[in-house]
Order: sequence, then C-alpha cells, then structure tokens
Amino acid sequence: MAIWCKAMGLRTCRRMILTGVLAFLLALGMACEGDPTAVLTGTSPPSDQVGPTASPGAPSTPEAAATVPAPSSPTEAAATAESATPPAPRPTSPAAPATPSPGPTETPSSLPLVITDSNGNDVIFEEPPQRIVAYNAVAVETLFAMGEGHRVAGTHDFVTYPPEADAVPRVGDAFNVNAEKILETDPDLIYVFFASSYDQVKDLGIKVLYLESPTTLDGIPQRMRMWGQITGNVDAAETLAAAYEARLDAVLGKLSAVSRGPRILYDVGGAWTVGPDTIIGQLLDLLKAENVAGDLEGWSQISPEVVVERDPEVIITGTAQEFLGNPAFQDVSAVKSRRLYSVEPSGVLSVFGPRFIEGVEGLARLLHPNVFAFPAVVTDSNGNDVTFDAPPERIVALTSVVVEILFALGEGHRIVGTHDFVSYPPEADSVPRMGTAFQVNTEQVVAADPDLISVFYASSYEQVEDLGPTVLYLESPSTLDGIPDRMRLWGRITGKWEAGERLALEFETKLNAILDRLASLEQGPRLFHDDSLLYTRGPGTVLGQVYDLLKVQNIAHDIDRYGQLAPEVLVERDPEVIITTFPTRVQELMEDPAFQEVSAVKNGRVYVVQPDGLVSVFGTRFIEGIEFLARVIHPDRFE
Repeated sequence: MAIWCKAMGLRTCRRMILTGVLAFLLALGMACEGDPTAVLTGTSPPSDQVGPTASPGAPSTPEAAATVPAPSSPTEAAATAESATPPAPRPTSPAAPATPSPGPTETPSSLPLVITDSNGNDVIFEEPPQRIVAYNAVAVETLFAMGEGHRVAGTHDFVTYPPEADAVPRVGDAFNVNAEKILETDPDLIYVFFASSYDQVKDLGIKVLYLESPTTLDGIPQRMRMWGQITGNVDAAETLAAAYEARLDAVLGKLSAVSRGPRILYDVGGAWTVGPDTIIGQLLDLLKAENVAGDLEGWSQISPEVVVERDPEVIITGTAQEFLGNPAFQDVSAVKSRRLYSVEPSGVLSVFGPRFIEGVEGLARLLHPNVFAFPAVVTDSNGNDVTFDAPPERIVALTSVVVEILFALGEGHRIVGTHDFVSYPPEADSVPRMGTAFQVNTEQVVAADPDLISVFYASSYEQVEDLGPTVLYLESPSTLDGIPDRMRLWGRITGKWEAGERLALEFETKLNAILDRLASLEQGPRLFHDDSLLYTRGPGTVLGQVYDLLKVQNIAHDIDRYGQLAPEVLVERDPEVIITTFPTRVQELMEDPAFQEVSAVKNGRVYVVQPDGLVSVFGTRFIEGIEFLARVIHPDRFE
C-alpha cells in the first residue's frame, strides 16, 4: 500500500487510507445481515430521506466519497477528509437536525446567533469567534474561500487544502483530539463533525459546535452560509454559496434534454459503494446515471457477482486495476470499453466544501462527455484561465510532450507546426519545424495560421503571446502524477475525454504493476543518474521521484533538482548502478581511470536509456522508460 501511495501522490494516498478506516469502522460496528455472499454485506443506517429533497434529520452519511479503494489493512491511519464519518448503528430515535439556524437571509445584526448542533443543543454566538480550531476539512476550505482563513488557529492532520492551510497548527487527526495542543492555540471556538471528537473536547471549557456532515446536496451551500453568519462575513458566504448553486444549476440545465445516463458503479474500494441515500448517490441521480447499487442503503458492499450481473457501463474508482486485472470482470461493459475513471483533483468529491462543485462538473463530464465537452477552461502556468469553446483545429505544439500525447489520442492531424527537437512519433517527422523549444520562428508560426500555440517554456511564451492566436503556456509536469493528468487535460482540450482518460489509465495501470513487483523489497542498490559530465537529477525532479519509487538509493540525494557531482564524490558514494541518457557516456564512464573502483563500473552495470527521450520527455512513452529502469535496476524481479 505504501508503494501505491508513493505512486499516486500523497493527496490520493490520503483518500485511500481514509476509505480503509471507513471500512474498518463499519466492520467493527455492524454485523453482516444474511448470507455473507449476498449483495449487501455491510450497511450504514437507513435513511427515509432519499434524494436531493431529503431533510437534514437523518444521520449523516460519510463525507468521504473517496474514489480510491480501501487499504489492505484496517490499521492504516485515516486520511484527508473528515468526511470519513463511519456509518453508525441503526438509531432508535431520529437524530437532531444539523441544519444551521438562522437561515441565509439573516445578517450579522441578528446577533446573538443560535445554531442547533447535532446533539440538539443550542450553541449561542454573541460575537464572531476570533480563533477557531476546525476539526473539519470542509470548515477549513470554506473559511479560507471566504477570506476568513486567518481565524483558523488549528486543524487536524488530514487537511490538505488550500495550500495556505499548511501553515495552520495540527492538533490531532479527525478522530483523535490533542487537547493540550488545542489549549495552546487559545481558541474561542472548536468545531467538530464527529461524535467522538465532540466527546473529547466538550469539557475543555471552550465553546464547541458539533455538526455532522451534510446529508443532502442542499446542505453544502447551507453550511457555507452558516459560516457567513458565524464570522459576520455574510456577503462573502452568500457569494460563495450562490456561485455553487449557479454552477450546479448550469450542470443540471445542460442535462435537461438527457433522458438517461449510463449505468454506473461508484467504487470506494473493495466493492464498497454508495446507495441513493448518500450525497454521492443523490448526485448520481441528479446526473441521470443509473446507480447499480440503487437498492442498497448508505455505504454498502456489493458482491462481484452482482457487479457482473448489473453490468455498469462506467466505473468510478481510484484503482482501475482491481477491475481490469480481475478475470471475473472481463465481460463488464465498463471494463471492455475502458470507461473506468477517477475524479481529480483529490478531495473534490470527498470533502463537501466549495470545491465539491468541481467534482460535480468533472463527474458530469465523464458520464456525459458529449454534453459537457465545452467550454473547457484550463489554468496556465501564469495563473491565467484559457477558455476553449471548441477543439482547436490547427495547433502549433512547441513541446514534445504535447506532440506525443496528441498523436496517442489520435489527434495528431491537428498539429500544423512543432520545434526542431521533436523526435517521436515517426508521423511527426512530416510536421513543419518552426524553431527550437526556446527560440521560436514567429514568421513560420503566423504563416501556419494556427488557432492554438502550445508552449512549455517562459521565453517561448513571451515570443508568441502577442501573435494573435490563443496561447497555452504549461510548464512540464513537476510530479509523476502530473503526467497522466496532462493526458487527461489534452483529452479535454480536443474533446476526446474518454481517449484522454484511457491513455492516463493505461499509464497508471502499468505503473502500479511495476510497483506491485517491488512491494516486498525494502531497499534497492545505490544509483547515479548521469545526464553527461556528471550532471545529475535529485529527488526534487520527476525522475528523482521515479527512483524513489523504484527504491534505489540515489547518491545525489543532497541535490534537490539538477546539479553536478564532483568525480571524487561519485567515487566516495560508490554507486552500484549508473544510468545515462547518452550512448557515448557508457564507454566514457567505463574507461575513465578515476572510476575503475566504482562498483557499477567494476560489475558492468552502466546502462543507457534508449531510445532517446524515453525518460526525458514526460509524455506517453515515459512509462516505458520507467519499465526499462525497473528491469535494469531489479533484474531479478523483472525477468
């Protein structure tokens, strides 16, 4: 599991771990009903409020509608979203309403403000709290989105967004409170969403507001408005909530002419899925998808036999390989057509805050790609939004990554120009060259009459930004996760959503297969990566991240990104494997008298990555480069 975490990045790993805690708590708190091989092998509490019109009186469903599977071990720690509220045992009486009072039409002048918490207690606010300990990712995201992040004095370990929240002290996790650290932050309000957290803080002598996660889609903007009331910033909260509602209405408006969407399985790992009484279940209904778990309650487990029988056409999952690699699912429509998707970025559907609408829009696009293809908005590396109302017909791609991806998507015919260094695929040889990646021939670009110019280098952007056509400036991916994300992005831009998802999925599946073979390995050999003249790559680079995943000991560990290693340091650190990207370097290193005592030279373990660009272009072939590295570094595991 730790290997998968490294592969997919910390943000996705946190969701995956969270789902494991959810499944573990379910197993502890609830007994299976009936035959364990039946469809329903675990349940959350029943709800008589099914669908988006439900009232808030039911027990809350988990906020963690994660798109990743449950961990293999229930002892793994919980992660990102507080949304991991586990289903509770069936209640003997209705839970108290969690909806804040007063409603959104109130103003700060209505103080004192009274909010009824999830225990049915009234919590009174005479004035806005100045220092809030928020054991709740939704609250943190909402407060920062309102411009009230300065009030957050503490939060829990699983909060990952926004980046500004990284500076906020962590005072426990979503379930285990550190009372001493809380008191050190000197708060005047503690906000929790989980019953056990409430029990741990209720006697600290500080005002506590305990509200379970929203149980309906309407509850999400209501919670935003509540924070406007609490902080006195009603206008900002109303703006945030209204924007959410407007975007949701826009999605539903586009679906008004759609009579039926695809059959869908929303998998959170181990065939745990969502019933129609969860927020995600309500969302699937609004998006006109046919939930194959439509007869289940809450968060439930569905058997493989029933998945096959109900034949989902789309599967939302964080680990597609669980389906692709399982012979039992090979005749399932979603597997045959490769319509297995994740929802990115992390947290957009697992935290019921301001970004949830991004997840709604993303899920709508995956379910109805023809309806939601455009407009597509991409934020460039300058922070500017670039809007595509239709696929670009003529693209000048001054980046090898884009050329590789477009041809892999079957969209290479759109490329009317590129740069001199492009060497793959062979079909790109016939595309006119318009300068280098750094020095653009603007006259040739203009003559090609493009409607989009794609660049990855700042100086190239400056040379073409005023030429007239739309310019998309995106730097090369800085993380391994960014490579399949870039494939998805160009799928969006060209209107080939499904092709982009399939391309990204293939990359992720192959990567997971490599890491699975290394799962039991504790440590690999010492390694030096030579880009020529002993210039090398440290752990801050994408290739450095790959070496970390492959469990090698990078002897350039103290060089963050790119740098040159002194010959005597190379000898001292004695790499057992040397990787180089230039064929001539193998002989040079093997014959250099200074390196004759280096283990890699003595044992003939100096390798060149071929063909050119396999590990230097972060495109579709990069996974082939990773496979090559894995084979030469660990030959015993990749025979």
